[in-house]
Amino acid sequence: CSLAMIHAIEVVNNSTLLSSLGIRLGYKIHDTCSDVTTALRATEDLMQREMECYSTTNFFNMSDCIQPTTAVIGAYHSETSIAVARDLNLQEIPQISYASSADILSDKSRFPGFFRTVPSDMHQTSAMVKLLKENKWTWVGVITTDGDYGRSALDSFMSQAFLAGICLAFKEVLPDSVSDSPKLQSAVSRTVRTLNFNTKVKVVVSFAKPEHMRLLFQELSFPRLWVASDNWSTSEDVIDPGELNQNTRVIGFSFESRDVTPFKEFLKNLEFNSEAQANNSFLKDFYSNNKPQAVEKLINTIDAGTIFSIQMAVSAVAQAVAKQCSARDCTVPGSLQPWEVKPCYQNITSKCSDSCRPGQFKKTDEGQHTCCYSCIDCPENQFSNGTDMDECHRCNAHSEWSDPGSSKCELKTLEYFDWNDVFAVILLTLAAVGIVVVFLVSLLFLSHRDSPVVKAAGGPLCQLILLSLVGSFVSSVFFVGKPTDAQCKVRQVLYGLSFTLCVSCILVKSLKILLAFQVKLELLKSLRRLYKPYLIICFCMLVQGANHTWWLILFSPHKRSIINNSTILEECDEGSYVAFGVVMGFIALLALVCFIFAFKGRKLPQKYNEAKFITFGMLVYLMAWVLFIPVYVTTAGKYLPAVEMAVILISNYSILCCHFFPKCYAILFRSMSNTRDDFMRNVYEYSKKSTRGLGDFSLPDASKSKESPYVISNIPCFFPKRTESEQSLEPTAPNDQCKYAL
Repeated sequence: CSLAMIHAIEVVNNSTLLSSLGIRLGYKIHDTCSDVTTALRATEDLMQREMECYSTTNFFNMSDCIQPTTAVIGAYHSETSIAVARDLNLQEIPQISYASSADILSDKSRFPGFFRTVPSDMHQTSAMVKLLKENKWTWVGVITTDGDYGRSALDSFMSQAFLAGICLAFKEVLPDSVSDSPKLQSAVSRTVRTLNFNTKVKVVVSFAKPEHMRLLFQELSFPRLWVASDNWSTSEDVIDPGELNQNTRVIGFSFESRDVTPFKEFLKNLEFNSEAQANNSFLKDFYSNNKPQAVEKLINTIDAGTIFSIQMAVSAVAQAVAKQCSARDCTVPGSLQPWEVKPCYQNITSKCSDSCRPGQFKKTDEGQHTCCYSCIDCPENQFSNGTDMDECHRCNAHSEWSDPGSSKCELKTLEYFDWNDVFAVILLTLAAVGIVVVFLVSLLFLSHRDSPVVKAAGGPLCQLILLSLVGSFVSSVFFVGKPTDAQCKVRQVLYGLSFTLCVSCILVKSLKILLAFQVKLELLKSLRRLYKPYLIICFCMLVQGANHTWWLILFSPHKRSIINNSTILEECDEGSYVAFGVVMGFIALLALVCFIFAFKGRKLPQKYNEAKFITFGMLVYLMAWVLFIPVYVTTAGKYLPAVEMAVILISNYSILCCHFFPKCYAILFRSMSNTRDDFMRNVYEYSKKSTRGLGDFSLPDASKSKESPYVISNIPCFFPKRTESEQSLEPTAPNDQCKYAL
């Protein structure tokens, strides 16, 4: 231990910690001989030299006085440290022990100046009890010494063993002194008899000193398992390793140690009659008695744990002195008092690497000490919630996430097209306005159901179209909110059937216009027999219903959760994009047919321009859905439903604006043109002009009338060539020769 102390002091003296301040640590070593009286005599010597300095020296000339003892390192045994600590407290000299582990020394009210670089026995006895309990060794014996260390360890062990359900077959207390041979030999013999009597006790816990255990092993013959405390677990003086394997087994507890290779090199470089030997009487005696194998014996007796604890104690003293001397001149003896450095020992940092904060883990490089490591940030989706963690913990992949270097996991944000979203509010407002407008238009058409404008627009078909628009507007609402399986199914089915009904009704109107103005005369009668409006509508609805049924049975839309790094996206999975395309494609096909039929009738007279509005409405619808395809394919995230919802609203408003708003304008603001006579006169004038081109069955463009832009949408009569007698009846020709469903 003395050589380890010298080596540690030389290391700190050569470091920049003290050399930059121009100071060095000195030392005076006393051997306690494991005896309290000897230790107290040495303590008095250290304290007396300091008192003599202050009693004989002029305070204005301190050069003749040596520096008072700044700190005392030691002793090894707890009972010795307890006795020394009481004396040192009188002059507030701090004491740092490298091996005393008695729990009583943790009492700062009794030992305010005592510090240590080893843990309390409370931790050691707790580990012993856990070992016994884990192996179900519930019938054990205990051997200890009659000193502060032995009594403290025994009391701590007994209290914890009782709580763990472990019973003590016996407890033997050996005298603390190792020099009183007759008394010690008598106690050892008594202990041996106790062990031989309790043959069922296979496990013995011992807090004795190495000297005591050596005497016991010399007399014992019955093999047992020994649980050794740090007091003797690593001592090779107890028993020869070869003999130990034959007679008994030992499970020992010791303090954590580190690599002591630098100290071994220090021993190898020691020379006979060197300065170190001259200042160290212990080393001088050792060399004189063991010249041939001196260095080898020194290296073989190294206790790495004790050496490491001594190095930490010396380092603590050096850091405390450096902290106090950084702001003053400590080169003058007496300028630094021992009580000034005592507070510094409470916040000593002696680490190879700083502690890793939460959010990091320790990574030790190959070939490095375990206490020398790098602090690495935890990777993404991992965390550490403590300091100096050896590894990071993973977050729950389904519900949690974390950034690199996180100390905790965060819950993933649930994302969907929420009701409170700004875009959702805008689209829902447009849907609500659309529903209100549809109901107002429906009421207006019902109140004027007998007017020529309403009849020309289709009469009952208008109410059917308006009803389908209500369903289409309502379907858009199901695209908002947290999706469910039912919601995913309803929104597509409701829109598909509603808009199919709407386009089917418009198709019937387009077909009527085509039959009225763009078909050859010989085909007119046969085509009129095939023209069944409601059968056509029912057929289109049945086809679309079959498409939806096939879709729902085989590839039903459903809710799905897409787990991203920090979010969980809730959305509807359409099940099959082929089925989705078939449903939408059928509606687009009907719209395209409507567009073609209406486009052929675009040159109708000014009051019969229904085809123009159908053409424009279907063109807007087709353009909206053509643009929808690339946008829908390239869009991802919670706003994907908003894309389809916006296209649905555009489609609905195109029907409202192109088919119904002009007629509402005529009903409300052009009432003079909304009469039966005005429509009959307009049709008659157009028919009169068109009869001139019956030879090629082509209707010429009618002259535009400024009276009204609306015309009757029913099939007009094709007039034959007029005779002279018929010309005289020309004013009444429309009522006599044709029937108009006004």
